[in-house]
Formats: sequence, structure tokens, C-alpha cells
Amino acid sequence: MGLRTAIEQDIVAALAPLQELGVFVVDCPEESRKSGEVFDVGQVSVGFTGETAEAPLSLPVHGTPLIQPFSMSFEVHLELQDDNHRKAANLIDQVEELVNGLIPTGQDKPLYFIRSGFLQLDSESIWHYAVIFGFQVVKKSHLKEAVNA
Repeated sequence: MGLRTAIEQDIVAALAPLQELGVFVVDCPEESRKSGEVFDVGQVSVGFTGETAEAPLSLPVHGTPLIQPFSMSFEVHLELQDDNHRKAANLIDQVEELVNGLIPTGQDKPLYFIRSGFLQLDSESIWHYAVIFGFQVVKKSHLKEAVNA
């Protein structure tokens, strides 16, 4: 299992207490989001949204590793039928509280809150919200010599 999938599963597990409120939490693979898959009202879906590489911390010399930080982001998408924002606001607060600071299995750094907000309102008062969390990782790779043919 890759790091992305492991973190998604940890977020889903952290959000399990929401099920007591009648909210169904699911892992939403990137392929499902790209296909425009429709989810049930009252469902919270969790998925990887992308990664951004930063410049290497220093330019290595031969024999030392290239150390490059990058950030991953994950979205918790909420679909709620609500007459106003009150129920959504409470749920968003709970999502932030349950996930912000969560240290994924086998990692030493926590997930951190980036932003949350309203996405759209469908007919029949179905509100869509997103809460975005970030995670920083450092990749190490060794320099490779170019092979001239």
C-alpha cells in the first residue's frame, strides 16, 4: 500500500466518530473523483488531491542524496442536505478537530489544516463543502550518472 492510500485510510478512520451522527465516511480514490462519481447526501468522502514539490534543500555533491521536500494535500468532501449552513458548520468544525494534527501511521509529521469552504449548492438544498489538509514529506534519492550512448 502506498503512502497516499495509507493516509487516506487513516483520515477515514479518524472520521469514524461522525458515523454516530448518521454521516457515512468513505475513501474516495482519485479515479472516482475524476470520473465525477456521485455520492450519497450525508456522505463524507476522503481523497488525495495532489502534491507539490519544492526546490531541493541543497544541491548535493556526488555520493550524497538529493533531499527534496514536497507537500501532499487531501480533501474531505461533504455533501449535506441542509436548509442553512448551521449543520454544515458544525460538521466542518468536527472534521477539522478530528483530522488536524493527526499523525499518519508510520510517519513522524502531522496532517495540518489548509482551508475549508463552500463549493456549490445543488437543487434540493444539497450543499457541497471541502476541507483541505496538507502533509509534508521529504524524498531522498541518490544522484545518477547520465549514460551516453
